[in-house]
Amino acid sequence: MDARDLRGGLGLLGAAAFGAAIRLDQIREQIVLDDEWHALHALMRFGYGRILTHFGWTDVCIPLAAFDKAVKDTVGLSEMWMRLPILLAGIGSLLVLPLMLRKWLGGPASTSLAWLLAVSPLHVFLSRFARPYAVSLLLVMMGGLALARWWGDGRPQWKALGAVGFVLGPYFHLSALPVVLAVLGLGLLGAAWRRETCARRPREVARLAAAVGLGLAVLVGVPLAVDHAALAYKAGRARLGASMAQGTLELMMGTARTPLLVALACLVLAGALLLARERPRLLGLLAAMALAGPAAIVAARPVSVDEPIVAARYCLVALPVIWVLVAVALTRGEERLRERGLPAPPGTLTAVALVALLLGGPLPRIHARPNNWMDHGSFQYAYDPARLGWRCPTEVPPFYRELARQPPRSMRILEAPWWHAWENVYYPCYQQVHRQYMAIGFVAPLERAASASGLPRAAELPLLAPGRPFRFRNFVHVADEAGLRRRAIRYVIFHRSLEAEMHVDSTDYRVDVAPWIAAYRSRYGTPVYEDGTLVVFDVGAPTVR
Repeated sequence: MDARDLRGGLGLLGAAAFGAAIRLDQIREQIVLDDEWHALHALMRFGYGRILTHFGWTDVCIPLAAFDKAVKDTVGLSEMWMRLPILLAGIGSLLVLPLMLRKWLGGPASTSLAWLLAVSPLHVFLSRFARPYAVSLLLVMMGGLALARWWGDGRPQWKALGAVGFVLGPYFHLSALPVVLAVLGLGLLGAAWRRETCARRPREVARLAAAVGLGLAVLVGVPLAVDHAALAYKAGRARLGASMAQGTLELMMGTARTPLLVALACLVLAGALLLARERPRLLGLLAAMALAGPAAIVAARPVSVDEPIVAARYCLVALPVIWVLVAVALTRGEERLRERGLPAPPGTLTAVALVALLLGGPLPRIHARPNNWMDHGSFQYAYDPARLGWRCPTEVPPFYRELARQPPRSMRILEAPWWHAWENVYYPCYQQVHRQYMAIGFVAPLERAASASGLPRAAELPLLAPGRPFRFRNFVHVADEAGLRRRAIRYVIFHRSLEAEMHVDSTDYRVDVAPWIAAYRSRYGTPVYEDGTLVVFDVGAPTVR
């Protein structure tokens, strides 16, 4: 390796290491919530046969749910097991995608792409969230780039890799299917109309498309046939508008600050113009992949896609394409500066962009310490708080302000009960006041919670303990004294009326904790704090493990 290659390799590894550090920050402390519960509800209610043949009303990811169930039935399921495939895909993308693009973009631009993707807040979020988006994104991008390599040099390993990515990508999430169709359609058109410049004949591309179609028919076709009503119900139910488009753009760009958005948009445009001159076919491929998702949204208008975070998930392939174009603009601009005699050490403009993105984006707020709720919608669903339409309460229970007088991160508290839907969970707001670690207390009656084969309260799991099917770190049943000691819980906080406190009229939030409060009075004595909202018991574990 010459000095330039060595510098590029070290830069790529540095980007992957930095991106991994962000994605692993406080990962063991993250509370499983909201859509992450889709797989948990499925594996508690259904066997493998049902899981493998149904998407369900909540869009269960079939391979991830089957994986979670297999882990549950063997070593025991935990937060880290649920997130392991997602983390591997998210961190792996920082190496795989730049390396696959290196032939076309060159070393500096591919390294710049790795760094930009490493600090992309949306990619960081989806690399930690136990849903299939990061896996599907890696697979379908890998498939498209591999097929582009095969179209050029004809090597069969690229063809095989492309077919695998295009079959598995939609299997993890159906939003990848329009991308697959767009790329295969583009390949067929290119082979038919540009025979003199395309290395692949139409018949070869058609055989590849047939192989991908067969694979999709086996993996995706069966659940579609069995459970088509669940998906048909969701079509044509969203209203699209400018607000959705702007919110989605902010999520893709990683900032809601107008000057930074304008600068990034200019870089995207400049990168597209440069790539059109250097690699027009690559630009055509990337454009087809990036635009397939938005086109599908306009055609199908699936339910909830009017929410920017949902639209961003369905258009996720546009995320790396955006950063590819930004990387091209930055590195080519740096080359122009050096040609004109201006001093610009390698990576200068990329470093400036990274600092701007870090300072102008949401990562510093999201990664404050401690934060057990990084996946909560108040952090992730909009980078402009005004766009989210959700606010923390103006007042928090006084006990949390008393708790804030203690040194931050010096103890762990248990909140009971809860509900897993993010939009009516104020616990992240409370943590921003008291600055202590948190865990969730389950309150289902013991006869329901102790049986792994039974179904506890909908937002809870069967009793958690070593050797049991569920071994979650941040969930503890309030009756599990050994679990309280194991997790070094200092205070158990009972919320008298979750429904009233969270200002929501729902039976999901109506939980009678009076029997547990009485049991704790008998076991631990007088509460250390009590008002109309909270009853707090000191269970005697003063240090955090």
